[in-house]
Amino acid sequence: MAFSMEFRVAVATAYQACGSSIEVAEDFPCCASWVRRLIQVQRETGSLEPKQPRRPNNNKLDDADLKLIAELIAAKPDIYLKELAEKLGNKVSVPTLWRACGKLGLPRKKSRCTPRSKTART
Repeated sequence: MAFSMEFRVAVATAYQACGSSIEVAEDFPCCASWVRRLIQVQRETGSLEPKQPRRPNNNKLDDADLKLIAELIAAKPDIYLKELAEKLGNKVSVPTLWRACGKLGLPRKKSRCTPRSKTART
């Protein structure tokens, strides 16, 4: 959880007034190491704003792959995701293909017209 900007400014101001991260941590609900890190980030970047989380780009399927997936599913609607992965050269895993099908808006079930199972609830 990131602290609010008002809190960060108040902590930085208190640190500049006394110069001790331990004293500031006693006055505010935070730890001394966080105060030191906040001041270090302020020194390095000139800002007290929290860093934005960096998420890696794990998108291994490009537009051509998505188009190929749609074509393969249109040609054979009941293809298993494992078979689809093999046709793509095992470039991605089965769960990744499942998410790609959802992104393309393709149905995840073979048919909605299939009759329900005959087993009753217990």
